[in-house]
Amino acid sequence: MSEDLRSVMRHFATGVCIAATWRPTRAGARRHNAITVNSLSSLSLTPPLVSLSFRADSEFLADVLASRVFTVSILGADAEDTARTFAGRRPERDRMLRHVRTHAGVGTGALLFDAAGWMECRYYDHYTVGDHVQVIGEAITLGIPDEPAGTPLIFLGGGFHRLDSESAAS
Repeated sequence: MSEDLRSVMRHFATGVCIAATWRPTRAGARRHNAITVNSLSSLSLTPPLVSLSFRADSEFLADVLASRVFTVSILGADAEDTARTFAGRRPERDRMLRHVRTHAGVGTGALLFDAAGWMECRYYDHYTVGDHVQVIGEAITLGIPDEPAGTPLIFLGGGFHRLDSESAAS
């Protein structure tokens, strides 16, 4: 049944984001973690709540539950390479974190990426749903860049795509 669901869901286009968080180390520093996600959903405007879903055995999920904060950077079409890298294994993601331009969010300390839009979230709740855990966060700071990002990066049919600007404006 799960392969049938996966086949059907390949026909549903989603946006692409990088979620980031950190875990405190024994030395009191922060070990940052970031991962590509396409499960972002807006849940409520008052309070401003969003959700992300992660595999129940995800190391990223464990880091979010430990730090109680995360960020979401909504990617534009020019960030496909970044999205691919952060969809990979942890060692590649850690290497990329040392090279990609980021800055720590003022509200959470979690990393923000160059993006079409971003938000910093404080943990609100989580629910185990099948083989995944849905994490709900309250958006405590958010923003968009001064310069419009252009076309969005979307995920459809198991791959990344760009939405042309004429279609986006219609």
